Amino acid sequence: MPPSAAIVSAWLFFTSDALFVTLLLKEINRDKYNYYDKK
Repeated sequence: MPPSAAIVSAWLFFTSDALFVTLLLKEINRDKYNYYDKK
């Protein structure tokens, strides 16, 4: 496996991980806002 391919796969892994975390935080924040709206 050439080094460039390793870099690309690592980059893809980290960016997908970051996207997942961002979406998760957005979901949590939306739940929080919904919770406060219901009160």
